[in-house]
Amino acid sequence: MFNKRTKYWFYDLLLLDVLANNNEKGSSLFASIFKKVNVKTILKFLGEESNLREDLKIITSVSPKPFILSIVKRFLRIK
Repeated sequence: MFNKRTKYWFYDLLLLDVLANNNEKGSSLFASIFKKVNVKTILKFLGEESNLREDLKIITSVSPKPFILSIVKRFLRIK
């Protein structure tokens, strides 16, 4: 189960990167998600049962900059 690399694995990886580099923004990040997205959608996402449309609702509910930087760093292998 934990060895499978799914879209949720990737989402988790990016979130952990963002929190590791910007931990002080964690509470505002989660507040933004819960303010802008229906709780049922969040629970489906956390339960790894969401569809792409629901994923996009959550992804677009937060500032994209730290996540884009994380993706770039991962692809370029920058620390």
